[in-house]
Amino acid sequence: MTFRQFSALLSVVALCSTAYALQATTFTVTRTNVTGPGSLPVIINQANATPGDNVIEFAVTNPIVLVSPLPPITNNVTINGRIDAPTIISGGGAVPIFTFAARTTNTLSQLVLTNGYTIGSGAAISNAGALYISGCRITGNQAPAASGGGIENLGSTTIATSSLDGNSSSSGGAIHNSGSMIVSFSLIRNNTAGNGAGIANSGTMSITSSTFTNNTASGGFGGAVYSSGSLLLSQTRSEEHTSELQSRQYL
Repeated sequence: MTFRQFSALLSVVALCSTAYALQATTFTVTRTNVTGPGSLPVIINQANATPGDNVIEFAVTNPIVLVSPLPPITNNVTINGRIDAPTIISGGGAVPIFTFAARTTNTLSQLVLTNGYTIGSGAAISNAGALYISGCRITGNQAPAASGGGIENLGSTTIATSSLDGNSSSSGGAIHNSGSMIVSFSLIRNNTAGNGAGIANSGTMSITSSTFTNNTASGGFGGAVYSSGSLLLSQTRSEEHTSELQSRQYL
């Protein structure tokens, strides 16, 4: 073997080693406590610290009730709830739940996010990266002094086959979007806000094959949707909302 051939072989080995190191690692939440090995906060820190696109799964079936916000997610992570029982993560009515950093790509699947509370924005989810939400329920979260009772989106978010109900905030009871967002095949109901009880949009948004019902805008604008940005609606139903004022910008 010549020196050139040996050098080429070393390069191939190095590339294969790097690819292997960056393969997804699966971390499993094994306890509902919020401290100690196997707890959700510890698992998130491990997924953040491990190179690659990592996965978090759940061996627990009882709710996880937070006493402090979860660590911000700073790596690419897929978080999969159970399919045989609800995977419930609660803010306990006292703290927000998930924060996703810029320049990350993350997925939430089959989760129930409930009782998040924040004096800022995004009681259940605050996203600055690229986020995909599928088969989730986001319910009973509050951001009374700011926006995005359920979700505050500054980055890019895609929501499919999910429900957002019973959330509240000053603006965007279920969702406040100032980035880009796609919503499809989802249900947005029973949310409240000053304006945009279902959604307040100042970014770019597409809503397809979704239903808005019984949302209440106490401040006057947008029982279902208040949009000052770009909004595309397709095959979407809106009914039984309360809003004191209406105009062509609002639903």
